Amino acid sequence: MEKGLLEQVRGFNVFDGLALLVAVGLVGVGFFIGSIGGGETGTTTTAEITITPDEEVRPLATGETRTFPLYVRNPTDHGVRVASISAGSSAATPECPAGTITSAPVEGPTGFINPTNIRAYDLYVTMDANADSKCREQSFTLPLTVELATAAADR
Repeated sequence: MEKGLLEQVRGFNVFDGLALLVAVGLVGVGFFIGSIGGGETGTTTTAEITITPDEEVRPLATGETRTFPLYVRNPTDHGVRVASISAGSSAATPECPAGTITSAPVEGPTGFINPTNIRAYDLYVTMDANADSKCREQSFTLPLTVELATAAADR
């Protein structure tokens, strides 16, 4: 009597092959259901950074771009990762127009934030090349929107 292909290759009979196929299928279905989770895809939070261009610690010259740390707090009770940080633009002051200080958006920075903890991210901040010298003596606040995503896949 001739043996089937599975029997010849691995010494399996048809029932062993079928059992293996069902087991692999169940693992795949379990992974799919687990990756769906409870429907939590993320949340949005706000952050802000205040820049004083003539500050001694981290000065920002007219027309210059520098990195500044942005501290993002995880407001949730589960771990998250930052999916993106919006661009920012300063409001007008009596001496300086709106947009004197701007920041570039940040897409997909690396890092995990534990529940209710804080993590710093690099933010590229630029002072307008045409800014008046009076603007260097002021403080500018950039409001930002931070998109947080659940970090289930990152654990």
